[in-house]
Amino acid sequence: MNINTQNKSFKSIKQHKHFLAAFILLICISIYVSHANKPAIINLSSEPVQADTILPKGFILYPIVLENIEAIKGVIDQYGVIDVYLGSKNGAQSKKLLSKVKIMQAPFNPNEYALLLPEHLSQKMMSASGPFLGVIQNRTETADFIEQHSNLKIKKINIEYQKGS
Repeated sequence: MNINTQNKSFKSIKQHKHFLAAFILLICISIYVSHANKPAIINLSSEPVQADTILPKGFILYPIVLENIEAIKGVIDQYGVIDVYLGSKNGAQSKKLLSKVKIMQAPFNPNEYALLLPEHLSQKMMSASGPFLGVIQNRTETADFIEQHSNLKIKKINIEYQKGS
């Protein structure tokens, strides 16, 4: 290669330095984007979180079958706040058992639900025999059992769910 050819190619690069800079910038951006969109590596060797292992102290999960669960499923997502009524089989008036308790969908079976109850209310549910009905309440309202038993120092419970892959 002679000196004239080298000078011509160097002049060509000088004349097109904007295109060369744009090309290098484009390569850098594509490398960044390809590495930024990679999902984080999840450590699957640790044990998955189970609902019964994260129960607050003094609370239980009470599996419940509600007669109107299909209607409730259509309104709440994975959890909600409901009033629980004891329905009657002969058409008499329903009796309110629990007020403003959290209901959550079972993580491994979306057709099953459970109530998050303080232990002192579990006896009330165990003594009643269904059918049970649920009425949806506002999630932000304070539960009646917290107001009635303020001397027990029960903290307000907030359940958060993370969607898995």
